[in-house]
Amino acid sequence: MTIWRHVANQHDALSEPVFLVTTPVSPAGWGDSVLDAAAIPHYFLNLAGLPGGPLSRGTSDMHLFRDLGAYWVLDDPDAGLQPIELSRNYDGLFFVEEIHVGE
Repeated sequence: MTIWRHVANQHDALSEPVFLVTTPVSPAGWGDSVLDAAAIPHYFLNLAGLPGGPLSRGTSDMHLFRDLGAYWVLDDPDAGLQPIELSRNYDGLFFVEEIHVGE
């Protein structure tokens, strides 16, 4: 089970530097659930060097990923969803199942 946690800078009157947002587990077929199916907590996938086969075909399919970039809509976690075809857009991918905020 993958739960995304996103840490972002928060600029408010209280000057709290960081807040934690936890999004729901992604449904089957979404990008992170497909990558999580490997059941390996962290790995590097060389997308540019994949031989033909099921993995190569799977990375050329379009999947929804959460775009944890410069903005985050607190009221609508799905606002940052982006359809991405991994092998067309990236040469490699680091997958990390879970991260924690440092103390």
